[in-house]
Amino acid sequence: MGLILLPSPKLFKKKFPIPEKMLKRHKSTYFLDFNHRFIITKFFDIILQQITIMVLLQMLVSSGLSYGRVIILFSVTFALIHVPLLLIAGRIALFHVTAAFIGSFVFSFLILNFNYGFVYSIAAHLMGYILGRLFFWFYFSKKSD
Repeated sequence: MGLILLPSPKLFKKKFPIPEKMLKRHKSTYFLDFNHRFIITKFFDIILQQITIMVLLQMLVSSGLSYGRVIILFSVTFALIHVPLLLIAGRIALFHVTAAFIGSFVFSFLILNFNYGFVYSIAAHLMGYILGRLFFWFYFSKKSD
C-alpha cells in the first residue's frame, strides 16, 4: 500500500515548494526530508522495526498477559522509547513521539489479531511516514507564504 505512494515526492514537490528554511533549521530531523532515497531506506528500517515489534509482542503474549494488557504495555513502552527524540529534535519531534504512541496501538493490534497482521503493520507504518512527511511539507510550504 505504501509503495503506491513512491512517486508522491515528485508529484508533491510540483504542487508545494520545498520548505528550505524548515529543513535548514531542523538539520537533525532527517525524517522531515522527503525524497525517494528516504522512502526506500525507511522501508527497510520499518521492516527491522516491525520484526522487533513482533518479537517483543510475542514475548509479552508468551508471558501470559492478555492481548489487551500486551497492547497497553507495549504502547507505553514504545512511546517512551521515542521520547529521546525530543532532546535531539526539539518540539517538532513531539509529532513523531505522538505518532509512535498511536502507531504502537495500531501495529500491536494488527499483529496480534489478524492473519498477515505483520504485513498490514508494515504497510501502516510506511504510510504513516509518508503521510507525516506530506503533512509537514504542506504545513511548512503554506507557512512560508
